[in-house]
Amino acid sequence: MLAKLKIEKQIFDNREIIQENETVIIFIDEGELYYHPEWQRTYINILLKLINENSKTSNIQIILTTNSPFILSDLKKEDVLCLGESNSDMSTFGQNIHMLLKNNFFMNDTIGQFAKKKIIFLFTELSKFTFSEEDLDNVNNLKNLCSAVKLEFNVNIEENNVLDYLKNIIESIGEEIYRRKLLEMLSNILSKDKERRLLLLKREKQRIEDEITKIEEEINKNDSDK
Repeated sequence: MLAKLKIEKQIFDNREIIQENETVIIFIDEGELYYHPEWQRTYINILLKLINENSKTSNIQIILTTNSPFILSDLKKEDVLCLGESNSDMSTFGQNIHMLLKNNFFMNDTIGQFAKKKIIFLFTELSKFTFSEEDLDNVNNLKNLCSAVKLEFNVNIEENNVLDYLKNIIESIGEEIYRRKLLEMLSNILSKDKERRLLLLKREKQRIEDEITKIEEEINKNDSDK
């Protein structure tokens, strides 16, 4: 039979217990570490509630370190010391965590670096797209775009499918501002591509009509020579 594990109640002597009217400093080093984001968000509220319920007259000061924007959003900026350069004019209390990450945690962006690189690629390549009636086979057109997409995304794709491929990628972007702007750029390219194809068809139509006229003239000339 397995022995039952007994957990005795922790007993402190008077030197370890916070006394009434005593002044105490509590140091917490990244107490929220490994916590789920929702637990980090409620950490300060639970901590203060616990202290207030167990100590009515003691003077307690809490000094803590954190790498969590959720913790920072529960603190006033005059109670915050940032170890490094930050936007000291920005209020931290009740602040959006994305703003805190960018200004107080020295982050260059609030999206993943891999996604950022792909989004920058899309903006860069779509902005390169050019259209010229004088040069319908412009090398800066679909050919270059398709080559760039193949290299960046490591896919085997044809020119006539590249715009649809990019549309699927753009529509998967979560940030609405990026997604909407890229779709707008892509729509503009699709419109230009239709113009390009229309002009190519008109050029081909003119070539065929010229060839028909030439053949007809040759036939008429042969008939007249008989």
